[in-house]
Amino acid sequence: MLKDLIDEDEFCRKLRTASEDDAQDGFYIIFYKLLLDPSQQLLDSLLSSYPVQDVVNGLKHLIKFKFYRLTDDVSNNLISIVSMMLVYEDNVDTLIVNMLRLHLIEDVFSMYKAHPKYFTSHPVSLMFLMFFCAQSTIHRAFFDASDFQCSDFLFLQIKEMIEDQGSETYVNKRSKKNISKRNLDYPPFPFIDYFYSKGLLNVLFTATPFNMLSSQLSVELEMNIMFVLENVHNLNFDFYMNLLFKDYIRNETEACRVLRFIANIPCMLSIYNVVDSILRRYPSSFVALIYDLMFWNEKEKINQNLVDYLKIMDNRCILMINPLLDEWQSLKYAIDIIHKRHQPTKESIHRMIHGLGFDRYYEIVREMKRNNIPIIPIEMYDKIIKESFEWDGYAQVYLWKILGFQKIYFGLDVSDAGYKERSIEAKEGFEIVKSLCTLTQ
Repeated sequence: MLKDLIDEDEFCRKLRTASEDDAQDGFYIIFYKLLLDPSQQLLDSLLSSYPVQDVVNGLKHLIKFKFYRLTDDVSNNLISIVSMMLVYEDNVDTLIVNMLRLHLIEDVFSMYKAHPKYFTSHPVSLMFLMFFCAQSTIHRAFFDASDFQCSDFLFLQIKEMIEDQGSETYVNKRSKKNISKRNLDYPPFPFIDYFYSKGLLNVLFTATPFNMLSSQLSVELEMNIMFVLENVHNLNFDFYMNLLFKDYIRNETEACRVLRFIANIPCMLSIYNVVDSILRRYPSSFVALIYDLMFWNEKEKINQNLVDYLKIMDNRCILMINPLLDEWQSLKYAIDIIHKRHQPTKESIHRMIHGLGFDRYYEIVREMKRNNIPIIPIEMYDKIIKESFEWDGYAQVYLWKILGFQKIYFGLDVSDAGYKERSIEAKEGFEIVKSLCTLTQ
């Protein structure tokens, strides 16, 4: 099953020993037989005898940690098993996302063509597949750009525009002379007419969820980067960076993925040396670093500190970054305008909650988790909670459910200080939310 026994862990050992014991049944022997010779009959037998989640966890473990250590036959069989699992339409999103983390885009897209119903009814899998296709020059045309959801769906396209400044296409798309009057809501910036005509301005103005940026890295690369960041002052920095370059960051594409990930980590001091090293090795990846400077992001100040640090370090990329930042400054103003325009108000939150039914409530909670953005900003908690004491009971229940999910997903807690008189719903809501634990992402 494994190319080398040295890569065997506890789960793989149980699979191997189950086969050596010549057992006739049991989870591990059926699982092992399925890996060696996938069939719908074996899969049905496994799923009917054992919890689906146990099967998913086993497949996820092999994909996430052992895929390239498996023999070619077994790794191909593993892909076939995931495809067979799609007909059950349950708990398979995690397998799809972990396959995409290995950049098995062609295999997942084949599953999409074979099982479109699964993907249309599971937006997480579909969104991640679209995201990875958008990052690929080969697969970019698989989906309509109008379905893109955040700025990083367009990263590769903008990168190519910026790097190909001498071409006629670049000059035409960049031109500000022929901007239609309808665009005057936004300060003019490069390519505004092109993106407006394609209906992609809202995509440009939507920040990318961090889990999508991290998904472009393998689990091993993400763990190694975090190790270097957390121990940057306590280890032989150059030695570990050279290992990263040797084993993981081997070209400009991989350097861009790492920079997009690092630029969104709030480790203000430790990321500087890592970014500097990557840019010195792959200077053309600088566009990935400034992507958050051109597009609205909550960590703009951290990224600006990064640019200041590169100036101090005399990194040659700063000569390319500064002019680009100046040219695209108007885009930052445009995004800031859009962001403020869509900032929730007390009135808009009141209308939203009072208009909720269960289906819509469930939908916005899923959107909140997917977009990684709270529905109710923490700075508005006091005003909204105080006002809610006079609301209808159903509206109060929906409010506290939302606050509960915001505690789970984002760690946003409530304070009961200063509320002398509270409704029964509020008293219960306080107790429930205060007792909830933040979800470990």
